[in-house]
Amino acid sequence: LFGLSPHLFHGPTLIIMLAVLLLSICCYAHQAICDEPNPPQWPSSVYVFMPGNDEYTQEIIDKVFAENGGQIPADNGQWSNSRFAFLFQPGVYNVTVNVGYYTTVMGLGASPADTDIGEVTVLNGNHDGSVGALNNFWRSAENFMTTPKAHDGAMVWAVSQGVSLRRVIVNGNLTLDDAGGFASGGYLSNSHVSGIIDSGSQQQWYTRNVYTSHWEGGSWNFCWQGVVNAPSPQCQNKSSSLTRLASTPVIA
Repeated sequence: LFGLSPHLFHGPTLIIMLAVLLLSICCYAHQAICDEPNPPQWPSSVYVFMPGNDEYTQEIIDKVFAENGGQIPADNGQWSNSRFAFLFQPGVYNVTVNVGYYTTVMGLGASPADTDIGEVTVLNGNHDGSVGALNNFWRSAENFMTTPKAHDGAMVWAVSQGVSLRRVIVNGNLTLDDAGGFASGGYLSNSHVSGIIDSGSQQQWYTRNVYTSHWEGGSWNFCWQGVVNAPSPQCQNKSSSLTRLASTPVIA
């Protein structure tokens, strides 16, 4: 608006200019919404699965994991340029989802119980236990239910930072390491674990608004907020800090 008289920005003229500007913004927003197809035209890296087609679903999951996961080579996919999303429509899936790098797994139901997935797991990225899951970054899973049969009835989620597990129902146990291999950090929230949560070799972890029948273990730095049956807090100089907060404030 350079070069215009400042008198144009007072009184009725200003009101008219603002009205025109607002109308233009509304028209642009309306057109943008109308141009967006429903359902969206997902890129080829986004897979929307439906129940009753487990063979195809497992084939896609395995293909993606071969590119962005596994131990051969160690931490396979860590520097991959590929990004993937698995979106599961409500229903029952008898599949095993190995969650590799840069992969998100999401149930599309209104409730986690609407989407039942057989196994969802993250195992060590390195055969060497002193590395184990220390490089298992950049992946997430949410909004589904699982009743694990493998690993003695436990969902194994061996991760280290840059990850989240939320809005899940685990009918069984949840283990945060894989066979004692090192693991270092993660986030769990808004979930229900009917059995125990075993933190194993995890070095630090933040848990919020979770039910578990019992929490086993705890190492350097753990925080439980609004967690039923969380361990008692403790502080050991230069050894470990376990923080327990009884409730979670209202979150916007």
